[in-house]
Amino acid sequence: MNSPWRTLDASLDKLSPGDILNLREGVYYESNISTGLDGNSNNQIIVQSYSGERAVVDGGLPDFRNAPNSEWELVDSDIHLYRSRRLISSDYAQAWVLEADTQLMEYDTTSRMDSRNYTVNDLSDVYSGPGVQLRNGNLYIRLELGPYDRYEADGSPVNFPVNPNPNNLSIAVYTSRTLLDLNGASYLSFRNIDFVHSSTCMEMDGSTHNITIDGCYIKHGVTGIGSTGASNCEILNSEFNGGIPRYFYWTDLKDSSDPSEAGPEFQTWSIVGTIHNFDIHHNTFRDLMDAMNIGGGSSDVTITQNLFKETSDDALNFQTNVSNIEVSRNMFWHVLAGIAILGDNGNSGNVYIHHNVIDNSTYQRGGGQSAPKVFGLNGQRDLRSAHMVVLGRPRGRYITILY
Repeated sequence: MNSPWRTLDASLDKLSPGDILNLREGVYYESNISTGLDGNSNNQIIVQSYSGERAVVDGGLPDFRNAPNSEWELVDSDIHLYRSRRLISSDYAQAWVLEADTQLMEYDTTSRMDSRNYTVNDLSDVYSGPGVQLRNGNLYIRLELGPYDRYEADGSPVNFPVNPNPNNLSIAVYTSRTLLDLNGASYLSFRNIDFVHSSTCMEMDGSTHNITIDGCYIKHGVTGIGSTGASNCEILNSEFNGGIPRYFYWTDLKDSSDPSEAGPEFQTWSIVGTIHNFDIHHNTFRDLMDAMNIGGGSSDVTITQNLFKETSDDALNFQTNVSNIEVSRNMFWHVLAGIAILGDNGNSGNVYIHHNVIDNSTYQRGGGQSAPKVFGLNGQRDLRSAHMVVLGRPRGRYITILY
């Protein structure tokens, strides 16, 4: 207690099977942590917040957090464009406005970020709302809401600061690609820890197995947990936050490599990749494009008793060549689409979907999206569905089931 280790990165290497690492309350600014730490079936290794406290592992920069500050200088007063006074030593940067619990758009071109065009009627150079862009070492930021992005469908204001001066706001800037890489780790449990501000919060390779994530808060840029074949893992009692802005769904921008699209892809997944024998239950997934994208080859996965809330695209995506997947007793609340099975290649396996509530009644005016749907099924014939409650818009007008 009187001589604690300082960082999570250095502490992990000191652990042995049966050890418990307690993180005292506070923010640990760390990223690119890699470990192959091995426990065993009789003595797992536990990493947890100290009893009664909450530890935060943050891949961001401590700068820009305190408001007011003088970290930003005005570049163009007509469009409220600012840039960071200090240089960012990375080829990647992203940011959240902490007051609004909102991730900012990452712009791919200067012409789009500086555009005065606010509609998708003219598909060239659309300004799609508050965002950031890294230019020659400086982070440029624009926090002006477009004229069509300021209100919800019911007329209430979008929850976003009115003042476009970033010096008056607490902003989490991060340059981390990966927060924690579990490279061959096993019998390792993370409990009651916040993992925040990284493009990917946790990565698991195919040799990683028997990992437990319990009571954690994962706030990610693109990916919460990525897997390339990890197995025998349990994810429970946790919250995943993708921070998709409320103003974003009005213009819904897709892949900028397609000239018919208006702007950059803004994608999020809380869980993505190939997984085996995963038990995912009693979690909350919120403010996302897609909550999960379960990759081809995945098997023996149960997704039960979770809440999926405010997804601007599919809550669940499955590739066709998955096997023995069960989706049951989940609440899909205000989602554009509930469950989509993608593609028509590979051998389709059994997907069992039962006792779920799917509500896609909320308005989402995505420019690049299809109409809201409960299921999107491409090339999938071995799907079993039963005891489903579907909540939709009047007269079923916007609900479609596609085979």
